[in-house]
Amino acid sequence: MSDYYTILGVQRNATEREIKKAYKELALKYHPDKNREISQAEATRKFSEISKAYEVLSNPNSRRQYDLQLHSPSEEFSFNFRDPFENFDAFFDNRTPFDELFDLTSEINMNFSTEVNYNQSTVTKTFSNGREIETRRNNTNGHEVIEVFENGVLKSRTVNGIQQALPSTSFGR
Repeated sequence: MSDYYTILGVQRNATEREIKKAYKELALKYHPDKNREISQAEATRKFSEISKAYEVLSNPNSRRQYDLQLHSPSEEFSFNFRDPFENFDAFFDNRTPFDELFDLTSEINMNFSTEVNYNQSTVTKTFSNGREIETRRNNTNGHEVIEVFENGVLKSRTVNGIQQALPSTSFGR
């Protein structure tokens, strides 16, 4: 008979949480659709073995029965196992962690693209003949705005290459 504790890599007194954690790590590692380190047949065998161990040890009644059989080999242990992929789907609430990883990667890429491709800003400052010249370039969704300030006063504004008229600051003088 297989030693389910050894298969999951947990101690015989492992908590339910430790058993869940071990199953999750091993099931993700040996899932036949994702494992590229060993043959698919070997991954499927290992995945099935991990699933059986988890199914028995995660249920307090079957775990108690299994433990009794380990200590008294004369006791009969029988268990009707589910399909290992059903266990996997149930563990992850019918949404594989691979889907979540893909969704997260897409979201990260989308956010990265949005920030880099659609909103870029630069500010440069130079000093010439005692004047501070500050140039602000902002590219948002393909619209480029360039503003030039001299000693903190806006001197020019260009939008998509077209010079913009600046508001009068004379206030009736």
